[in-house]
Amino acid sequence: MDLLARRANWWFAAIVVEKSKVDHVLRDESVFYAKFGSMALRFVLRGRWTRTSTGVLAFTDTLPMKKRRESVKAAFKRVCRQELDQPFNLYHHPRNSNGWLQVVDYCCWAVQRKWARHDLRTYDQLAHRLATPELDVLRRGDTHYY
Repeated sequence: MDLLARRANWWFAAIVVEKSKVDHVLRDESVFYAKFGSMALRFVLRGRWTRTSTGVLAFTDTLPMKKRRESVKAAFKRVCRQELDQPFNLYHHPRNSNGWLQVVDYCCWAVQRKWARHDLRTYDQLAHRLATPELDVLRRGDTHYY
């Protein structure tokens, strides 16, 4: 944690999806991850990518199921084409082979602990790295499907 805290020039953004509020139509993994993963990517590209950049490299964890993998890849490519006027490349690596994917996992874990258990210990240590407060994408909904 101390090593992450000392490293300059990195931020993270997070979206929160309360799964019980997700309509059954969107719960299929190939639909769910494409829809909400695209929201997170769009959020990052609109907020942190600069026009002086010469391109974008996006990394995801290796997606295990072929159906989910293909739908997420297609959704991410669509978002990149819509949001960027620069070249982009998507890479899918096992999370244990990419240190930044491990950082992403850790940051997401901290946000999850905050929302699910009201445990702020790790979240508070990382809060200064949040580009903006996490976005609760279903905050207005009050219907719980399970």
